[in-house]
Amino acid sequence: MQCSAIDLILQVTGKVVALQPDQKVVIRAGKVLTGRQSGGRVLYDQAVVVEDGVISAVMDWGSFVIPLEAELVDASDSTLMPGLIEGHCHVTGERVCDPHATHLEAVGDARVLRGLLDVWAVMNEGFTTVFSMGHGNPNHAAAIREAVNGEGFPGPRIYHCGWAISQTAGHGNVREWSYDLVKSLKPRSLFADGPYQLRAVVRQNLGCGADFIKIYSGEGGFTAPENISRRLDFTSEEIQAIVDEAHRQGFRVASHCMTLAHAIHAAENGVDRVEHGPVLYEPGFVHMLRDTGASWCPTVSQLWWALVERESRRLSESMVSRLERGLADRARTIVEALEAGVTVGFGTDNRMRPKAGRNALEFQLMASHGVPTLDVISIGTVLAARMVGLEPHLGTVEEGKLADLIVVDGDPEKEIAVLTQPERITRILKSYRQVHLDPAAKR
Repeated sequence: MQCSAIDLILQVTGKVVALQPDQKVVIRAGKVLTGRQSGGRVLYDQAVVVEDGVISAVMDWGSFVIPLEAELVDASDSTLMPGLIEGHCHVTGERVCDPHATHLEAVGDARVLRGLLDVWAVMNEGFTTVFSMGHGNPNHAAAIREAVNGEGFPGPRIYHCGWAISQTAGHGNVREWSYDLVKSLKPRSLFADGPYQLRAVVRQNLGCGADFIKIYSGEGGFTAPENISRRLDFTSEEIQAIVDEAHRQGFRVASHCMTLAHAIHAAENGVDRVEHGPVLYEPGFVHMLRDTGASWCPTVSQLWWALVERESRRLSESMVSRLERGLADRARTIVEALEAGVTVGFGTDNRMRPKAGRNALEFQLMASHGVPTLDVISIGTVLAARMVGLEPHLGTVEEGKLADLIVVDGDPEKEIAVLTQPERITRILKSYRQVHLDPAAKR
């Protein structure tokens, strides 16, 4: 059941610790899940020292002496973890999954207030960093980011892509409307074609404050018919122009990809992040990611949500069966990708409440379908940080990282479902320091 706005605000403000300059905090942690992929993934009875928003030491509590000036956070009966990273959601304040009600509302700027409540719901689960992947006017996501970064509102770090970019009448189109109306309102993306026009759009996005670029290299969603999902958007020359312009300025590019063909089209033309991926197992998918160096954001949750909404979406029995197979196939692909050294990051594709605030369901879905629990935790922390360009700053509990940390009442290693219960996230620490995304590594 979705809590009221007032209850949500009280929950978030009651557990968030906004670390200030020169503040010194010592956390006594009964257990630490460091987020690492190997070596020291789990530590016990630790002192984690935070100075000036940065972790300055992680050491055994038994040999530690508390400085007189330090504040003590007693998590001796709890688990300490890195703040979670939501690498793919939509901070747009959408009202419902209906293009008419969502994009033709009388007071469109009300989305900013709804979007702020949505990011609070996500933070309430322990997500201290959120990536917004477009849909709607990017000024709404930018306003929420400014409220958090500039005005001192509680909230996660917010990074957004500006306008998502679609080819003419591509995936950003709303087929229930006339295309002239879609071009005017741009409910899911703006539209551009040709290398020079696309370079201009990338420059516009970055010049107006986008943190990365998001494109659609193919059409359709998880439940799209084959005559839609087989379509490739943009030519190779166009994607290369987008990537070159973004990389030239030091920014990353993510692409919506729903099939193996979409993913190959994106990754082989230089895109850094493949979003979603094929529903069913494709033997060549992991090899392609490994060979191109692209990272992958699986968004398993959206398969589950489609099954929950099967009646309202009017899904056929064959589509339901495909999605059910897809949950297991997606987990199998994640395991193989990790074994191959592919960077698999965390993202849900969630939008408005009540989906916003149920982002940690992604952890449970991965684990319940065979992804080892510590790997699931790494996907939501250090690997997500690597995927988005924040690994030097976030994603692990270790010296030198920013002190974005969460205290969990329970042990996610033994029971991953505790992360899906916001009341079990008892403390959220967030460093005051702002950091930009690192440029993509040369491939």
